[in-house]
Amino acid sequence: MNRFLLDGRYGAVLQSFGLQPIAVLKKAGLPVTLFTQEHPVITQDAYFRLMTTIADLMPDESVSIRMATMESIETFSPPIPSVVAKAIDKAVNQKRPKTCYVIGFGAKPLIFLHSVLPARCFDWIMMHAS
Repeated sequence: MNRFLLDGRYGAVLQSFGLQPIAVLKKAGLPVTLFTQEHPVITQDAYFRLMTTIADLMPDESVSIRMATMESIETFSPPIPSVVAKAIDKAVNQKRPKTCYVIGFGAKPLIFLHSVLPARCFDWIMMHAS
């Protein structure tokens, strides 16, 4: 199942549009502490419920577009690409960089599985992982 990382500013954005974040989360059936977590990750179904709830509570249909365009790309800072950028920065600034950097959640266990499982078995697991 796909997972979505919520930027920590969702609560503030909802408030700027006149919505109470806790009320939105309750109506969507999500934990009320979601926006206070450090890196909140939700499932595709939960993300859809959240966006549907926001759309239901807002009379203006252009809110979703305005929410998406509020932040410039320079100020948007999702942590997953920052992990990649950090690894690139580390490789560029080392005297003798490694030929391969393992980054991201679950990368090391996947490399281990790839080394011990037959190729077809590993491919089957990867095809059915989401």
